[in-house]
Amino acid sequence: MKKVALFLILVPISLCGQQSAIDSLRRYLPAVSPEEELKVYLELANKYRGIDYDSLHFFANKALKIAQNNRDTSSEISALNIIGTAYFFTGDYNESIDAYQKGVDHALMKRDSLNLGKLYNNIGMVYSYNKDYTRSIEFLIEARKIRDVTGDPKISSTVNNLGIAYMNMSDLDPALQYFKEALQLKKQYNQRSALSNTLNNIGIILRRQEQFEEAIPYYEEAIDLAIEFEDNTKLANAYNNIGVVYDKIGNKSKALEYFEKSALIKNELGDKVGLIRSWNNMARIKVSAGRINEAFQYLNRGDSVAALSDPEIMVDERMLIRSKVNAEAGNHRVAYDFMVSAYDEKTKQLTEDRNKQIAELEVSYNTAKKEAEIERLALENELNEAKLRVSRIQTYGTALIGLLVAVSITIYFLMRFKKQQAEKLASEHQLDALRKRFIEIHEGTPALDINFEIGELNDKLHNQLTEREFEALRLSLMGKTNQEIAEELYISMSTVKFHLRNSYQKMGVQNRKEAFEYVVKTS
Repeated sequence: MKKVALFLILVPISLCGQQSAIDSLRRYLPAVSPEEELKVYLELANKYRGIDYDSLHFFANKALKIAQNNRDTSSEISALNIIGTAYFFTGDYNESIDAYQKGVDHALMKRDSLNLGKLYNNIGMVYSYNKDYTRSIEFLIEARKIRDVTGDPKISSTVNNLGIAYMNMSDLDPALQYFKEALQLKKQYNQRSALSNTLNNIGIILRRQEQFEEAIPYYEEAIDLAIEFEDNTKLANAYNNIGVVYDKIGNKSKALEYFEKSALIKNELGDKVGLIRSWNNMARIKVSAGRINEAFQYLNRGDSVAALSDPEIMVDERMLIRSKVNAEAGNHRVAYDFMVSAYDEKTKQLTEDRNKQIAELEVSYNTAKKEAEIERLALENELNEAKLRVSRIQTYGTALIGLLVAVSITIYFLMRFKKQQAEKLASEHQLDALRKRFIEIHEGTPALDINFEIGELNDKLHNQLTEREFEALRLSLMGKTNQEIAEELYISMSTVKFHLRNSYQKMGVQNRKEAFEYVVKTS
């Protein structure tokens, strides 16, 4: 252990980059045993968490390789968990789940319940960030069961994560229930430093349920804890959230006080998006008080910050706020111009999505066309070879001519039939369907003329769609927006998104484009 301690001293963990640590590692590795080397790699990987994910990957994969060679399953699980976490924080969600799932397989084999609960919780969080809330909840519930049985204090985090998943689905009642349960668990296990996030979450739910007075004590407690633990990020968020509540109940002076505190901290943290949002909130307060010039000052500050970093930061929201401020100031023409600009920005985003769809369809169309051409040429080659075999066989003698010609003719017609079937499938289902969709999008036709019935679609699915899921899917493939679907079915936007996610999952697709291709190809 002395060697390990000496090694950790000699290998500095800092922001200087990966190479210096690797160079030091190479110099001092001969001084440690393989077991100590494995521990050192894991320690280095953990210390690079949040600092340098390239170095984290390097050391974690080194540890994983040694653990595999030593058949050290426990260390394999630890390394895979670290690798999965690194992929999660860099937004590589599929790779993250793959690493976590490998850890799950080892944990199940080893019957390691403690790590199994941790891995299930992490997988649930990845699905939640990837907006697959149904699968997120499935894994989080399993994690909760395991952590409850093992008495793992981190069950509080899993319960809090369940609340987050339900909150993101706009299912507020179960979200509030889970957040309150997480709050009690954190108090039970004396996890005071982690209370602030859960208190903030409860406040957000109560605010969204318009229980403004009930939300205030939770935000105040979150503020006290953030101050106690000197966590400025949580403090700034709590200040902003309680400011919104005071604004809602009409206490503008209190709201402005908290927005100013939030903006001050966000400025120190370099949180440009949060800073601009706080200034926008302050501008709205000033407008409501008739202090138009001060409102413009806050908006100008936000524009200056955006211009120096990224002009596209919250551009549509900033234009919308400017429209409202100018309207209050009586500058109706200017207000109208900003409203149009905000609309144009939204349209631009939709156009970019539309162009992306066009590009994807164009690639699919060209790919299908090439595949059909290759298939056609292959069939023609087979037919030519069959004809050549027929001509050669004719030279073998009259005794076998009849039989061999019959066989060759059979082959010929089988190949011809195969060619006809392939050309029919390729031409009618792939080329024709994709060409029509591609031309429709290029011509600007927003609706997709799809005729399919729920029974026809469900016959092809293992898990069948409900009527509501089918209606939401059908309207989506007709080109309607989520808002239009919600209005037509008399449901909320979040319910539309929930039905579409379930439909995509049951069909084994990821998005509307893949769902459309699935319906076209299986109709």
